[in-house]
Amino acid sequence: MSTAADIDERFLCQAEHRARQRGRTLKYDDIGDGLMALRKEAWDKYDLRALWSVRGDATLSAMRGVARALRLNGDLEAAYLAAAILREVERRSGNAAR
Repeated sequence: MSTAADIDERFLCQAEHRARQRGRTLKYDDIGDGLMALRKEAWDKYDLRALWSVRGDATLSAMRGVARALRLNGDLEAAYLAAAILREVERRSGNAAR
């Protein structure tokens, strides 16, 4: 498990900013660069619009929650982003459709 200080600077996003404001510590697993990039895109585009009720952890489980919130609270572009996140989560977890 990593900390925000261990995360590549290019993947830092609004999730870290919000956690810092609220005095929270986020969880980080090795979810890969692709999913970290999707996480950054989601948080930087949809933070308060769609992800207001979601923790900013960088774990597979948390990313499923991000995708769900994007689908429920976001626009059509957010739904496409949610689908991309879920594809990457499934690929990383070994449950990808064959």
